[in-house]
Amino acid sequence: MPYFFAQSKLRNSYSINFKIRYNQFMNNEFIHNPQGFSGHSHASSIEEHNGQIYLSWYAYEEKEHTHGQIVISKFSKEIGDWTKGKFIFPDYDKASCGNPVIFSFAGKLHIFFVVLRGGYWDKAQIYTSTMNDDESWTNPERVNTEAGIMVRHRPIINQDQATICAYDEKTMSTILYKFSSNLKSWTKFSEFSGEYIQGDILQFSPKEWQMYLRAAGDNTHVMKALSANGGATWEIARDTPLLCPLSGIAAIKLSNDQILVCNNHTEQHKRNPLSLSLSSSKGVSFELGPYHIDKSPIELSYPSLLQDSDGNIHISYTYNRKMIKHILISVEELTERCKAENA
Repeated sequence: MPYFFAQSKLRNSYSINFKIRYNQFMNNEFIHNPQGFSGHSHASSIEEHNGQIYLSWYAYEEKEHTHGQIVISKFSKEIGDWTKGKFIFPDYDKASCGNPVIFSFAGKLHIFFVVLRGGYWDKAQIYTSTMNDDESWTNPERVNTEAGIMVRHRPIINQDQATICAYDEKTMSTILYKFSSNLKSWTKFSEFSGEYIQGDILQFSPKEWQMYLRAAGDNTHVMKALSANGGATWEIARDTPLLCPLSGIAAIKLSNDQILVCNNHTEQHKRNPLSLSLSSSKGVSFELGPYHIDKSPIELSYPSLLQDSDGNIHISYTYNRKMIKHILISVEELTERCKAENA
C-alpha cells in the first residue's frame, strides 16, 4: 500500500522535480546493510540534525549478540534518497556492537551504543561518540554505567541537560539517568519498580512527564507511567489499551500535543502487524487506531519514531531482521488512515 504525505508540507526551497522524487521514494522504503555484508539488521534509531535525517542500526552475522557492527545512513535531500549504509566503528569488529541511539544535542549529532566482548546483553557496556563536521566519528568512549545497562530511545533534552531512559538487562528494570556536555558521565536520576524496559519518555511541561514501556514479564499491553515532578518519581505502571506481545514499542508527543504510539498490536506471541495509534487525551484513551501500517507476516519490530521540522512523521523498524524499513507520512494522512481504520 503506498503512503503519501501532503505536498504542501515540503519546503518551498525544494525544486518541483525533487518534490516529485521525494513523494515517490520516501513514503515506503527499505534501507540495507553495507554492500557486501549479507547478515541481519536490527534496532534502528532515527533522528533529525541540521535539517538532515539520520538513521542508525546494527548489523550482525548470525547471533544478535556476536559480531555486531553499527551502521548509519543519511537521507540526502539533494537526490531524494538514502545514502548507502556504512559501518562507522570498524575498529570494533573484534567485539560486538548493538542497540544504537542517535540524538542531536548541543549542536552535534551523538550516538550511544553497547559493546560486548563475550557473553550476552547483561555484559554489555554503553559507549558514546560524536559526529565530526566531515561526518566521521570520534573515537568511542565508555560511559560510566554498570555492565548490562542498555538504552533504546532518544533522551529528553532541556537546554544543556538531557534525561535518558535506560534499563538493566540483569533485573529487567528501568532506570533514568541525567547527563550534560560530558556524555560519558551519567548520574542516576530515578528508578522505576517492576519488570518494564525500553521506555520512551514524553514531556508535556517541565513537571508533567509520561513514559511508555514494554513489559519484560507476563503482560500483554503497552504500559504507561506518569510523573508530576519531571521524572524524579513515578506512579506505578498501568496498562494501556494497546497490545504488546513482549516486543519493542515507541512513543512520541506530536507538535499538536497528540501522542503517537507504535507497537505490535496483537494478542498472539508474534511481532506483526506493526500498528500506530493516536491519543488526543494525553493517553487517557487512544481515540484513533490502531492503524496497521505494515501487515507483512514476518518480524516487524523495534520501531523508532520522529516528527521532523516539517511536521512529518518518520517510522523506522526492523523488517524480517534482513533490512530496515522507513515510512514517511504526514500527520494529516495518518489521522485520516486511523479514522478509516476505526470506521
